[in-house]
Amino acid sequence: MKKVLTALLGLFLVFSLFGCGSEKTALTETSEEQSAAFDIEKLVGNWQIEGVYIDGEYYDLDSNARLNDLYDGTSLTFNDDGTFVYKQNVFFSKGVCKSLNSGMILLETGSVYRKSVKDGEIVDVEATGEKVSYIVSFVDGKENRISFLEYNPVTGGPETDGEPTIFTKTN
Repeated sequence: MKKVLTALLGLFLVFSLFGCGSEKTALTETSEEQSAAFDIEKLVGNWQIEGVYIDGEYYDLDSNARLNDLYDGTSLTFNDDGTFVYKQNVFFSKGVCKSLNSGMILLETGSVYRKSVKDGEIVDVEATGEKVSYIVSFVDGKENRISFLEYNPVTGGPETDGEPTIFTKTN
């Protein structure tokens, strides 16, 4: 009986720790009226990676040939109909942009494709697996730089252990 009570007390203490920690505000979608007011024009166009954060340190791709080679072929395009295309070499994600109440924009992935060769032609093949969505926000209030992070659907915000990729508008 003593062992059972000790085990139950231990479980209680472990589960009580789940309530501790920093409080995070969940990011939720805005109302339809607020979403309609979201100005997609600020994002419309092509974006290239300017730099990445790795272990909290910023690396500019122009100053690092290895990272530049790694991210060559990665881009982000926003269309005036509220859709986006995120390209990563032979893979690309397509989806829609949604405004969040935090000033961030959710890039909700609808489909993921990969380039393949069939009968000597390059074709798009739908990829299987998880469809990762992303969050973007303007950096330092500038409309030509955005921060790009994976979206965590549980918290309604960016991945807590993720580090942003910085994109710069090219047109």
